[in-house]
Amino acid sequence: MRATFLRSAARAVALGAAGFAASGSALGASTVLVESPARETIVETVLVSREVKAQVERLRDASTADPATRVVAARRLIQAGRASADPRLLGYAEAQLGTADDVESLVLRATIAQSQHRFDTARALLDDALRRVPGHAQARLTRASIAQAQGRHREALHDCAGLADRAPAMAQVCTALSEAATGAPERALQRLERSAREPGVRGWAWSVAGEIQLQLGEPALAARSLRSSLAIEEDLYTRIALADALLAVGQAAEAQRALAAAPAADAVLLRRWQAERQLQSSAAPFARAPADELERQLDARFALDATRGTPLHAREAARFALDRGRTGQALQLARRNWSSQREADDALLLAEAARAAGDATTLRELQRWLDDTGLRDRRIDVVLAGSAR
Repeated sequence: MRATFLRSAARAVALGAAGFAASGSALGASTVLVESPARETIVETVLVSREVKAQVERLRDASTADPATRVVAARRLIQAGRASADPRLLGYAEAQLGTADDVESLVLRATIAQSQHRFDTARALLDDALRRVPGHAQARLTRASIAQAQGRHREALHDCAGLADRAPAMAQVCTALSEAATGAPERALQRLERSAREPGVRGWAWSVAGEIQLQLGEPALAARSLRSSLAIEEDLYTRIALADALLAVGQAAEAQRALAAAPAADAVLLRRWQAERQLQSSAAPFARAPADELERQLDARFALDATRGTPLHAREAARFALDRGRTGQALQLARRNWSSQREADDALLLAEAARAAGDATTLRELQRWLDDTGLRDRRIDVVLAGSAR
C-alpha cells in the first residue's frame, strides 16, 4: 500500500531481536529498492537524515564481519528504513546480507523482497527458512502477512496457528486480521480486545482494531483505537491509517497534525494533499498553493514510478488519479494493484474506480470475490449500492 513494509512483517522485523529471541498489522506496502551504492557513498549522500547517516557509518564495515553481525546490521537498517520511509536503507540492508542463506538472513531477505512486491521470491525464501526451522516465529508471521495481503486467508490462518506455541499473543493478532477479512470482524475485535492486554502486542492490536473499525464504517472509533496504538509505539502505517480516519470524518486539520512529523513518503504526501483539498474547499482561491505544490510533487513521483514498468505505488497512484477525476487511469492502476494486493482497502479502491468509470464488469467480478471471501466492508457496500442505482 505505502512506502513502508506490510504491517505484520514490519512488526516482525521490529520485534525480531527483542520478541522472537525470547518467545519464539497492513502499507498496505510497497517500496522501491535502489542499486546498492559503494559504502563510502552511503554516508555522503545528503538525502539521508543525519541520524541515519550516523547509523550507516557505524554499520559500514559490517559487510566484512561475521554473519551474525551482518544480520544485526541488516535488521537495524530495515528498521531505520521503515521509520524514515527511505527506501535506500533497504538497499543497504540487502547489500549487508548478500546471498547469505542462514535462516535469519533468509527471513530478512524475504522481508526486503516482500517490500518490492516480489511475493513469490519472498515466499520461497520463507519456505526454505521454515523447512529448516519450522517454529521460526518471524518467518511464520511474515509469510502470513504476504498471504493476507494477497487475500489467501486459509494459508494465512495456517501460519497464524503456527505461531501459537512460541508467540501466542502474536498468533491472536495475526488470526484477527484474517478473521476480519473473511466475514467475522466482530469476532476479530473481541480477539483484539483480549490481545491488547498483552504488553508485547498492545500497540499492534490497537492498530489492527482501528483498521477493522474503518472497515465497519466507524472512523471515529477507528481514530480512537489508532491514537491508542500510537500512544504505545510510533508506527508510520498506523499514523497513515489515523489520517484516513480523520479525513473520513472531515477533520482535515487534525489529519495534517497527525502527519506533521511523518516522513515524506508517497502515502504521507497523498494524505497531506487530500487534507489540503478538504480545507481549501471552504477557503479563498489563494489558499490553493499548498495543495497545488503537493499535487506537483505527487505527479512527479508517480510519473517516475510509472517508468519502472511495474509500478510499486499503484494503490496511491490510483487514489491520486481518482481524486483528480482521471477515472480511466485510476481504474487501470486500481486493477494493476488488485493483481498483487487484495486487502479491504484494495477492494474499496477498485470498487470506487470501477464505479467512477462505469465498469459494470469489474463491479460484478468484485462482488463475486466479496461473496467468495465473506469480506464485509461498509465502505464498499456504500459504493456498490450507489453503482446499482
